[in-house]
Amino acid sequence: MEIIIKGKSKNTVKNYKSTLRKFVRITGKEIEEANIEDVNKFLEKLKEEMESSSVARHAYALKYFLRMAGKYDAANKMEIDYVQKLPRVLSTKEIERLIKAIESLEEHIVFGLGYFLGMKASEIADIKINDIDFRHRIRVRKRLLQIPSHVIESLKMWIEENGSIIHLFEENGRKVLPEHISSIFRKLAKRAGVNAPFHSLRNTRIYEMIKEGKSAKEIMKFAGFK
Repeated sequence: MEIIIKGKSKNTVKNYKSTLRKFVRITGKEIEEANIEDVNKFLEKLKEEMESSSVARHAYALKYFLRMAGKYDAANKMEIDYVQKLPRVLSTKEIERLIKAIESLEEHIVFGLGYFLGMKASEIADIKINDIDFRHRIRVRKRLLQIPSHVIESLKMWIEENGSIIHLFEENGRKVLPEHISSIFRKLAKRAGVNAPFHSLRNTRIYEMIKEGKSAKEIMKFAGFK
């Protein structure tokens, strides 16, 4: 199927194409061959691996492709079960449990960037080595953030271990998708006995800044809000 996605951002196009690849991998069928049983099989598999918000995102993308392929019956029968929840903020004890449960450099970096720098999974996936100047700063899209010393040391060790990489996290010579970052955190959270999505790290840091009395301008700059 030729992929034509009009009026969408580059990031949305990338995520939509990721959905299509996942569908073929899980069901063994192209989208033109899909029926409602294939759709349900796909969504059930995603529910085992992802947060409900991520499943819903893939479901909306799949419905888009089904309609493009003329599979209106399957598209109309899809049930997208997602209720917007209040932002999850972690307690001090949960943060402590997560830190104690860290077992690898990869987990330390993902936790550190997500919590101390409030970075999104997509932002971490986009990091290039030349975005880090190792003077305790990292360029995250259009803003510069300070990196704690212990995270800098982990970054140096990671880069030394992984050789000539362009992006901080890569698979088969290509940068990973945001889901890869989220999955690293899910394994860590499960080990720590913490039931929360990766984005909760960012929510928690912003909440802590509010409690610390940081100004709205400081918080917006930190979080990358316009």
